[in-house]
Amino acid sequence: MVITVQVWMLILSLSGALLPGKTSIKVTVTTPEAGTQTFFAQVKSKETWALSYLDDKTGIKHSFGQLNRTGSAVTLTLPAMGEKAKKTTQLTERMTAFHGLDWATAKSVKIDGVSMSIERSANTIGFRNADGKHISIMADPGPPSVQLTTKNLRNLVYRDTGTMAGWLTYEKAITLNQNTTLAPDAAGSDGLVEVVTSFFLSWMKGDKAALKYLSPNMNPDALALMKQHGKALGQRISNVNLIGFAQTGDMSNLDMRIQTLFTGFKKVFGEFDAVFMVEIDGPKNNGFILLNQRGEVFRIQLVVSHFAKDLIPKKLLDKMK
Repeated sequence: MVITVQVWMLILSLSGALLPGKTSIKVTVTTPEAGTQTFFAQVKSKETWALSYLDDKTGIKHSFGQLNRTGSAVTLTLPAMGEKAKKTTQLTERMTAFHGLDWATAKSVKIDGVSMSIERSANTIGFRNADGKHISIMADPGPPSVQLTTKNLRNLVYRDTGTMAGWLTYEKAITLNQNTTLAPDAAGSDGLVEVVTSFFLSWMKGDKAALKYLSPNMNPDALALMKQHGKALGQRISNVNLIGFAQTGDMSNLDMRIQTLFTGFKKVFGEFDAVFMVEIDGPKNNGFILLNQRGEVFRIQLVVSHFAKDLIPKKLLDKMK
């Protein structure tokens, strides 16, 4: 069963009515052919929801799209598949099967022309048809709340061999999500790891505070793109893994492939003093955070990642080809 625009609207409408005050819901879809798949919808604003799915093998959430509602028009956007994947439906035309339905007593409903029985339990509502297809909607408790201190963030190990030679990395990546907070000592620091962490925690929430961590030397066109598109892009992020960083003043201790990569970055993006490596919504989406240092203060010059390619000016992207 494919979750279409109108089904997502049903799910989100129901979550608002049956799970009031919840900012995230968990949706499981079970079919005989594909087994069980787990999705999440995170409230970003009154009219916007970020959609993600759970990788059963790794337990990591991956962002895959966003749902926007403007009046009666609802748009499902799947950025990874390009503009052709953007689908808009008129809510009043496509949701007629659900109009006037008393969800407290109704026993069945048609979803995409398929009749499904309604099942209820505490904080959960489910839909099942005769072929074994099932959709379950429940409140998502989300990841546990974790507060990071400066001691946590600076607990890195120097690598002297392998492709990460010359880097300071975490023994186990630190994962940031919507429930991650910073202790006062970390939140008030301009240190490298604290600035990167503070930036992502603000960016994921769509908070304008993320802009204060940007370098005054940031490319003006890149800054304009961040101000224009950064908020919506950041709100699509479910989690960020912090891997570690390397200083770039003297790169002789770095692996040759990394030296080549960073030299290329400098030719395209200008000088920078350090690079912090992250994974955005899983290991398939690496990101390099280029930073400038002035005294003890670090600021972000650019986020280099396929995920954030819309924040890189076209003339700089063309130089990379």
